[in-house]
Amino acid sequence: MARSSTGAQGLVTGKIGNTYYYVRHGKQQMRAASHIIKPRSERQLAQQQRMSVLKPIISYLKLYIRVGFALKGIEKADSASNCFRSYNLMHAIKGQYPNQEIDYPALRLSEGSLSLPLNAAVQSVNDGFKFTWTYDAQDPNGSPYDRTMLMVYFPEADQPRFFQIISGVQRSDEEELLNVPAAMKGRFAETYISFITDDRSSISNSVYTGRVML
Repeated sequence: MARSSTGAQGLVTGKIGNTYYYVRHGKQQMRAASHIIKPRSERQLAQQQRMSVLKPIISYLKLYIRVGFALKGIEKADSASNCFRSYNLMHAIKGQYPNQEIDYPALRLSEGSLSLPLNAAVQSVNDGFKFTWTYDAQDPNGSPYDRTMLMVYFPEADQPRFFQIISGVQRSDEEELLNVPAAMKGRFAETYISFITDDRSSISNSVYTGRVML
């Protein structure tokens, strides 16, 4: 509590809020109260680093994630990005602090109950990446009309780059080319495929198709 040394309009000493008032050489002085900040524990620092490691993925792939986790967000009454973050912080970070990094094979870019791409694979071709898969006409949870979602992510470029298809060819087509500029040749990409229905009412978990050089 502050008090006036010479009446209501006089000099003030004491603390008001986060400020100390005092008198020095007959003049009013003030200083901010000091704050003691407790050092973060290693566990807190590790969690902070995990968030930092995942942040570029969320930033660059935000449209793909928004579609890929939209249904999970509705189910959990949360945003798609929060659902993506929650799953991948738990499952897609490897290593020990301070050397944690993305575990790309474990990274999930979409989540749902639609049948997975069967025998999914990818190969580098002249114009980009050719994705292939097998269509099983006997699968009751996979329609021939399901559409592809494709992602090619170059995390080690000077600035991370990505190329995507949100609604591509049908499941029954069994292959699709994702065009990538020639400027990306010689670089490695992390690649993924999912299936989604035309009306976006159902989606599959994403499948990691490997780290491939263009």
